[in-house]
Amino acid sequence: MSDLRIATELRSGSTKSKTSLPFQVGLQQTVKAIMCASSDLITQHGFRYVLTTRFNQDVVENFFACVRARESTMTLKHRQNMRPR
Repeated sequence: MSDLRIATELRSGSTKSKTSLPFQVGLQQTVKAIMCASSDLITQHGFRYVLTTRFNQDVVENFFACVRARESTMTLKHRQNMRPR
C-alpha cells in the first residue's frame, strides 16, 4: 500500500497546502482503482499476476466516438428535413 500512500500524500506547491489539484485527485483515484482491480483479479479470480499496462480507455473512447458520429449524422439528417422549402 505504499504506492497508495504516496499518491494520497501528493501536494502541490507549499507543504502547508492541504488541498489537492484536480490531476492529483485523478491520479489518486486511478491508483486506488488499479490496486483494487488487481487485488480482485488475483484473489477472487485466480490470476497469478496482472499486467497493468493493459488497462486503458481505448475501448470506451472508441464507443463514444461512434456515438458522437451517429449523433452528428442524425442531427444533419434532422436539419435537412427541417429546412424550409
